[in-house]
Amino acid sequence: MDRLEVSTFRSAGCLPFYVAQHLGLFEKEDIELSLHFTASSEEQMRALIDGKIQIASTAADNVIAWSEGQGADHQRHDLVIFIGGDRGQLALCTQPQLESVRDLRGGKLGVDAVNTGFALVLLKILEQNGLSTTDYELIKIGATNLRFEALKKGEIIGTMLTPPYDGQARAAGFKILAQRSDYLPEYISSAGAVVRSWAETNRNLLVRYIKSYVAAVDWASKPINRDVGEKLIAKNLGLDSQAASKAYARLVDPTQGYTPKVQLSIEGLRKVLELRAEITGLNPVPSVEKYYVSSYYEEGVKALG
Repeated sequence: MDRLEVSTFRSAGCLPFYVAQHLGLFEKEDIELSLHFTASSEEQMRALIDGKIQIASTAADNVIAWSEGQGADHQRHDLVIFIGGDRGQLALCTQPQLESVRDLRGGKLGVDAVNTGFALVLLKILEQNGLSTTDYELIKIGATNLRFEALKKGEIIGTMLTPPYDGQARAAGFKILAQRSDYLPEYISSAGAVVRSWAETNRNLLVRYIKSYVAAVDWASKPINRDVGEKLIAKNLGLDSQAASKAYARLVDPTQGYTPKVQLSIEGLRKVLELRAEITGLNPVPSVEKYYVSSYYEEGVKALG
């Protein structure tokens, strides 16, 4: 079997991996997959570049940033996206006493990294509500689960959370003051990324991975499989049945969750690129085609039938 080291963030978005493992989809494609939960995008991107992992399920913006020398190491890397993901359910969650985004003025806000990924979405939301970068402090914490813990401990007054953490935050009494979809409706968050040279050398393996992953999302999207899917989320994330049910529903929602057959939205990726250019001054702005190679995905879906 071919071994694959894959890195992702621990969240409800891991459902395709849980389904694939449950059904043995990777094994059917002669793949021995080892799933690693990263503590931060910086850790994940460094692991991808260093060859410690072969595939990163990550924010699309991370791929652009590290390709353009705007990652933590300030070096350019030849990374490409090969598959899409979910539409980017992101909520600005805050301490209970806050009533509006403007109330974040003077506070500490938790981010994965200060200049990549969802931090840019947060900056856009804050800007649209009249806050400048001097009105708050960004605190580098890492992955979503770590930011949620920091919020609960009172170390920060707000952060961007994904399912199931946003639902858990609401249930615990924290406020949700903004949704990414209200400010950046076409923006996409997750995507699958690889080093371009690795993909070129391991095309057949990558195609088989795509075939398995898309099959998992297809399976999860069928109502008949909902009960099992919810139990997989509950088991792997330690959620009660109600929280797992809500997280599952949002993932398979055709307007909020995974795109059909996990196909990348070119327009969504363009919005990610435009936001990075707007906030970081990236110039000239490359074409989105620089970051996406569609042929691997097309071959994988064709093989799926």
